Amino acid sequence: MLRISRRHWFEARSLGVLQTYFEQPLKNPLPEFERKLLRGAVNLTIKDGGTPFDAATRFYAGYAETHVGRGGDLNDIRFGGVLGRMLALRSQMKFWDEHKAAMKQVSEMGKNREHSAAV
Repeated sequence: MLRISRRHWFEARSLGVLQTYFEQPLKNPLPEFERKLLRGAVNLTIKDGGTPFDAATRFYAGYAETHVGRGGDLNDIRFGGVLGRMLALRSQMKFWDEHKAAMKQVSEMGKNREHSAAV
């Protein structure tokens, strides 16, 4: 029972981080894909001993990667703003290096997509 309550609290807190700190206009309730992505990020973060800030950042990295993979532009999901906020919140995260690497990879994907579209 306590484990389920902790996961629900963690999900709610992570969603709050996404909406408040990362300024992501996510629908409530979350659509199926986003709900599953958030749950996976939360489960992994709880297992690893991270914080809701880690879970939110893991969610966002996966969300951004999927968005680019589907042909979307990173500006559509406020990628630059999230990068700046992540930097400001790094003291709240236990896995800062992992997040930085994931966001760099997503950024490269976005640049490659833009370059291939321009060619």
